[in-house]
Amino acid sequence: MTKVGVIKVKVTDLADVIEALGLEAADELIVAMSQRLSQVVRGGGQTYRIAPDELALIVLDIETSDLHTISQRLLEIGEESLPIRQVPVRVQLSIGSAIADGRKTVTELLREARLAMMASVHQRKGYMHFSPTFDQRSLEAFKLIGQVRAALAEREFELHYQPKIRLADGQVCGCEGLIRWRGSQGRLIPPGQFMPKVESTSLIGPITHFVAQAAGAFSLHPGSESAISINLSVHNLYDEKLFELLQELIEHTGVSSERLEVELTESAFIGDLGAARDAVQRLRDLGLSVSIDDFGTGFSSFEYLQHLPITGLKIDRTFVSHLGEDAQARKLMACMIDIGHALDLVVTAEGVETQLQAETLHQLGCDQAQGFYYSPALPAEDYHAWCQRHAAAFRLDH
Repeated sequence: MTKVGVIKVKVTDLADVIEALGLEAADELIVAMSQRLSQVVRGGGQTYRIAPDELALIVLDIETSDLHTISQRLLEIGEESLPIRQVPVRVQLSIGSAIADGRKTVTELLREARLAMMASVHQRKGYMHFSPTFDQRSLEAFKLIGQVRAALAEREFELHYQPKIRLADGQVCGCEGLIRWRGSQGRLIPPGQFMPKVESTSLIGPITHFVAQAAGAFSLHPGSESAISINLSVHNLYDEKLFELLQELIEHTGVSSERLEVELTESAFIGDLGAARDAVQRLRDLGLSVSIDDFGTGFSSFEYLQHLPITGLKIDRTFVSHLGEDAQARKLMACMIDIGHALDLVVTAEGVETQLQAETLHQLGCDQAQGFYYSPALPAEDYHAWCQRHAAAFRLDH
């Protein structure tokens, strides 16, 4: 039986082409790319534009192994420059494929190819062939987003607080507000199970608004005099409503800007460093501190340090885990701390789990630390009780 294959191709950086050369040039690029895709298939293939940045290539009498071969060639084509408006343009492609033996409708086949394509986007693998597990993941993600939406309406989210310790004297100097979801049966659902899905949807706005409001209210509570940090994603950085909320908290509700800090991962700066710099400066103009989270795991850290008006670095836990037994890890940590201090930044290490790690960080001159060695993230009342116990123990030791 003749098998039909579909290869879906997404030009992931088409927005950059539009910004640089304009919409008409981007359309020319898609047409030229479509012609090249058709030429890859022996005897020609039929190419359709099904979205502004997506193409579908229909191939007849094909096997799965052939789809793999064609898709790899398509990825190579993406690396080749196309002359658009006398400008050599090279694009980044994400590709997914699916195959049918007559039992699937065209709609089903296109949907499967798109699921594979989106999986290649999310996993940054360039090309992926459809797997039935993608259907299950897609269904689970769809259900999860619906549950998150309902949980927001039912006020099932809460903020927990993980203390930060000033290593110079061992005292609490702040905390990080971390979202938790208390499900309908009272069980806590950690953010790793829902935030990665939420971040790519419109729900990231309401979720972050909740976090900011809860952190602001917490900062007004007696015993919460130190700073509280919250995490923002790339979507939040350019969210005007969130900026207005932060401005409202500071200017009209009595929240001190000195008690709020924003943590941004390096992914928030990818694409347009100038726009990111302007967005960060607006936060700084409100009086907020701004730290780069998960520092050291990106590819352009030094460029960000040079251009962004930040106040702190938060070193990723992967650099902390081997401090006790690995001399190279200690040297690397010392370098990152020195870089931060050379730029007058407050350096925080996260993921501290042992006394040896804490002592090593102190010896290396790290400013702050947080992690399970001190305490996990706690509900507000438990956090305040922990701080009181820690302060009492500190007084006894000194």
